[in-house]
Amino acid sequence: MEGLVRQRVLAEHEETVGSVITAARTVARTLPDPVTDAETVAVPLAALLRERELLGEVLAMLDTGADALETVVAGDPVPAPPYLSVRSVGPVCRATLADGRRLVIDLRVFAIERRPVRYRFAAPDPAACLRVRLR
Repeated sequence: MEGLVRQRVLAEHEETVGSVITAARTVARTLPDPVTDAETVAVPLAALLRERELLGEVLAMLDTGADALETVVAGDPVPAPPYLSVRSVGPVCRATLADGRRLVIDLRVFAIERRPVRYRFAAPDPAACLRVRLR
């Protein structure tokens, strides 16, 4: 099921995913090296995604995912927590579906190296950064 959702979201939102990657690349160029604090990545990434009006487009991936599962998103998600947040690795959106399952879609544009802890731009292609979880 997750593969079906992932395939549909990528097919219908590849341009949005590419735009998020481009925004992340722009942010990465402005960051100090090394980046060891999550907020140093998350805050400017969220600001740039908001400025480029991409948060609503990322959130729209939930409806596409629900449609692929032949259900709908319960409620009316808005591009803000708890439905959408921008973390140090990239944006994540989540919603409860009408059938009670939870759909989580995230775009991993930054990677975390654990020893020592540091964040780096992952330079992903759209297929590599899109992750889908169904609970």
